[in-house]
Amino acid sequence: MVEKKLLACLLTLILCLLSFAALAGDQGGYPLTAKEQLGKKLFFDSNLSTPKFQSCAICHNPEVGWTGPDMAINAHGAVYEGAVWGRFGNRKPPSSAYATLSPIFHYDEQEGLFVGGNFWDGRATGEHLGNPAADQALGPFLNPVEQNNPSKKVVCEKVAASQYSWLWKEVFGTSINCMTDAAVEQNYNRIGLAIAAYEDSKEVNQFSSKFDYYQKGMATLTKQEKWGMDLFNGKAKCSACHPSEKGPNGEPPLFTDFTFDNLGVPKNPENPFYRMDKVYLADGSPINPEGKYWVDPGLGGFLKTRPEWAGLASMNMGKHKVPTLRNVDKRTQDGFVKAFGHNGFFKSLKGIVNFYNTRDVKKMCYSGKYGDFTETMALKNNCWPAPEVKDNVNVEELGDLKLSPAEEDAIVAFMKTLSDGYNKPQTGQGYYDFYCMGCHGSADPANMYPAPVAPRKVVGARACSIKGGIYGTYVFKNGVKPMQFMKGTFSDEQIQMISDYLNYFPGITGQQRYTTTCAGCHGLDAQGGRVDEEVLGEETEEIKEAIYDEDPMRFLRCLPYQDLFSIGKYLTSNYYDRDDDDDDDDREDDD
Repeated sequence: MVEKKLLACLLTLILCLLSFAALAGDQGGYPLTAKEQLGKKLFFDSNLSTPKFQSCAICHNPEVGWTGPDMAINAHGAVYEGAVWGRFGNRKPPSSAYATLSPIFHYDEQEGLFVGGNFWDGRATGEHLGNPAADQALGPFLNPVEQNNPSKKVVCEKVAASQYSWLWKEVFGTSINCMTDAAVEQNYNRIGLAIAAYEDSKEVNQFSSKFDYYQKGMATLTKQEKWGMDLFNGKAKCSACHPSEKGPNGEPPLFTDFTFDNLGVPKNPENPFYRMDKVYLADGSPINPEGKYWVDPGLGGFLKTRPEWAGLASMNMGKHKVPTLRNVDKRTQDGFVKAFGHNGFFKSLKGIVNFYNTRDVKKMCYSGKYGDFTETMALKNNCWPAPEVKDNVNVEELGDLKLSPAEEDAIVAFMKTLSDGYNKPQTGQGYYDFYCMGCHGSADPANMYPAPVAPRKVVGARACSIKGGIYGTYVFKNGVKPMQFMKGTFSDEQIQMISDYLNYFPGITGQQRYTTTCAGCHGLDAQGGRVDEEVLGEETEEIKEAIYDEDPMRFLRCLPYQDLFSIGKYLTSNYYDRDDDDDDDDREDDD
């Protein structure tokens, strides 16, 4: 064989980039574009507040589904303190994952509903930067109860002084400039766009839950989870607002329709915002002048600020954004408390499902005090407090679902399958299905899972080929580029497990052996005439000699003799067939 044409080039076929999460669900390992890298730096930068130490991740932590990570806060008020000690906002932090998929805020005339935007009340409309997530990303920097920066210029200057400011030129073509009002405005907007780019990355929007793998035919739901899914889509009516069907072009379901609803959620009596009538801003005004009498207007409150929609405000009072249920149960450990609902009233999935089921059935909680029933107290007393906003409550899709306790538990079990980072079984098939199947299709002919990126089969790949692609060969010192991200992901034993799985199937042909070893450099189809002339006719002993004598090919020494024999037989068979065809052509020319 010709030394300069390496058999290793086809290693890019063996594994693909579609699924990058480590098996334990670590969001690291996903390759990011320069813009996404910049957005990630901004997202986790604790210096972008006044005083510092308040990053976006303080309220949107990846380990718990990109929402609040403090169990003690979640268990009570659920609202997170800002950069200034003692200052609190009014709502629980929503998840920042999958937020980039929300459409620009608009009124659907046909449905008579508002759709899209970000924040619980939709006020990050996307009208400013063309993306609700980008608009939303700019809000906390200047909010005095969040990151509390005094101006856009201060934020711009902090980014300019950061250790990652060099990324700015790589992303936007010029260094960050905060010298003029126009430059500040431009670059402040770019901060929002960069954060939104990161929030739109595969590192954040992973689509790597057990449910996702179930939809691909790569995981099996338990009997209880399957029952819960059927209830979710049927009797419980959950899918009316949290659709679980794929999009029109096969997109994974988002489990939100991006609309707004008043579920009749009670006040959270532990919300610290009720105490903000005694906490003052720099201008001397209280954060919440209404104190304990404040009522969250939700979407209606935002609509009142917009003249074109103010007439619709009253019929939208108390409505809040329908959140995605993806990562709804993602948590760091069993027993970790998460808060649910716009104000964090609910502390368990079981509690909120029971509320949906029995809101209009159980007696009203009467305590004699203004809204002091917590979820725990309500469940203990078998009652529910009055809605925070009594108008516009949804009575058609929840309140009296007539679900049994076992049915409630099944729905909870199903929602737990929606957390990203599903840990696939640690088998050769599990590793292959998790990392490769999305691009290369199922290795099992009985499973006709489609391969959207590279529909060539990789059955028959050996461990040394896989390892060479990841860690490098004589020529490809750093490995094949699409596979370099896997360095450190697999042990030698795990690579061998993948190889064993790919060689498990009977009847692997010489053509398949050739395809997984040689075709990237020398052509895919010998019969079709796309194989290099220099390798057509190569026999087994010549292939073996090249592997053992030529430095660039020595990494292929793990190939067993039967592989070399099959490849040689394939190449010689097609070589002679081709020679016969050429002879026929010559005879025709002579005639």
